[in-house]
Amino acid sequence: MSNGYFERWAEQQGLQVFSVETLVRGDVAGEQTYALVTVGDAQSGGEALFRLQEGKQPELVAEDNAIDLSLNGFPNSSGVGDHSIRTLDREFAGIAAPHFPEGSTSRQRLHIASLHYVGKLSSREVPETKNGRRACAWAVNVVAKAALGRPVGGGLSTEKMYQVLLQDATWKRVAKDGAPNDGDLIISPTGGADKPARGIGHVGIIDSGGAIRSNSSGQGIWLQNYSLEEWAHRYRELGVVLFRHDD
Repeated sequence: MSNGYFERWAEQQGLQVFSVETLVRGDVAGEQTYALVTVGDAQSGGEALFRLQEGKQPELVAEDNAIDLSLNGFPNSSGVGDHSIRTLDREFAGIAAPHFPEGSTSRQRLHIASLHYVGKLSSREVPETKNGRRACAWAVNVVAKAALGRPVGGGLSTEKMYQVLLQDATWKRVAKDGAPNDGDLIISPTGGADKPARGIGHVGIIDSGGAIRSNSSGQGIWLQNYSLEEWAHRYRELGVVLFRHDD
């Protein structure tokens, strides 16, 4: 099949296709062919998995920042994100650790770390992130680990990270009409926040002025790349949720 279908599908979401990989899975019905499509824009990225059947339109099976093929019937695939999360302990060449004043709250530490890594934290060579194209959750986990001593969780998936945030008592969801504080986490998860929705999500750290820092999928580096208004427009279908770390 021509990549034209996937390009049109991506264009409808304001994205472009970076690569299309053909996968074959065997099951009781015989071999089945799939297309793993990597998509994104300048600031966000992810994957979509389509089932291909001759004479039929491709069927969207799954989408996320990083699709775990082991959960989609591909038995020889490892759980995505395991290797990448281990790299949180790597030493980033040339990047000093953030300095936190004595007595800083966890939220202040998250804010300081998010500022510290702007233009420095590169995801281009991180395993399984496809040169940083699917690294937004990874980057937030790096910032969180530097500030809090542990990552948020969820691997490379904003959908899984959102579920972790809902269940982790150390993170409190901010009321819908609440203003952001320095160090709040902002997330629009794949699959939607408060209602099911199609689309690949994104996650970052916001400050009280509404400036957001997140991984740039286009450049593979942590940047200040959204305002709250821009984010809310870009991810309006998925919903926008703030979480605040509780000291």
